[in-house]
Amino acid sequence: MKPTSIIFLIVAAALILCGTVTCAVASAQAKEQDIALFENSDADGNYVVQYAVTGSSVNRIDLRLSEATVNIIGGAQSSYIEMYNFPTNSYRYSQTGGAVSLADSVDFTDLTSIFTLLSDGLKFDGMRQYFRFNSDNEREKIVNVYLSDTETVKRLDITLGTGQIIMKECNVAADFNLKINSGDCTVTESNGFSALNADIERGNFSYDGDLVNGALRVTLGTGNAQVRASRLNSRNVELVCNEGVVSYDGSERGSSYCPPMLDVSTAFLQITAYRGNITVSFVGEFSPVNPDAPVTDSPVTDVPTDTAEPAPAA
Repeated sequence: MKPTSIIFLIVAAALILCGTVTCAVASAQAKEQDIALFENSDADGNYVVQYAVTGSSVNRIDLRLSEATVNIIGGAQSSYIEMYNFPTNSYRYSQTGGAVSLADSVDFTDLTSIFTLLSDGLKFDGMRQYFRFNSDNEREKIVNVYLSDTETVKRLDITLGTGQIIMKECNVAADFNLKINSGDCTVTESNGFSALNADIERGNFSYDGDLVNGALRVTLGTGNAQVRASRLNSRNVELVCNEGVVSYDGSERGSSYCPPMLDVSTAFLQITAYRGNITVSFVGEFSPVNPDAPVTDSPVTDVPTDTAEPAPAA
């Protein structure tokens, strides 16, 4: 290597070292003097970004995240997405036509994703956004999806690699499609959906609230499902375990509980657990599933011995 090249390398290394030390000192002083180093930091030092989901044309939200806690919260005055601790340029947010999409990684085998990222452009708000010395990158990533009961959102798709999905007090008449590779899904007091489909490869599903409208369909690879219904309208019920036990209304039903089907237009409660247990219990008053038909346990048929394909991590 030529002497000139060696000198340039030494100078470059020295500049990098000086810049790193300067950023570290500035970060420490900002913390000591209670100065917000990042524009969108809250009082606890979390980096917060919000995106409004408004307009009569927006009818679908699509989230693809590798690791996060996702909260779906109803009753908001207007719909919006709130993100915690996602570093700058570590995610892609876009609104195209009636669809809003958020992804925290880019699939380079998908040319559409690449071109969308390039068209959105990259933001540069200073090197401090990339070199953080106060462990910001170790903070929990959280995405809050606030939905208004009066907005036009009719479909919410979430694909999550690792983490959990929590849905509470959401009475939006929409289709919710939730996929988790590893983690739990908890739904409380959210009975206004037209369809709620949960597909969990490794993790548990919990539902607590009324089951009045819509279809609730759950598929578990390895994990347990628990439903506590305070009110249940007549609906088709199909509960199947491959390696586990089904408990319905306080009684063990063996590996499956499948009463005679009602009219096909009736709402569904359908749960399949390949390796795990299913428990459905009732709190307070409820109407029976089908008061006129005898209840019989149907044998398990055509249940695969292997789990379904894992939900793809974003």
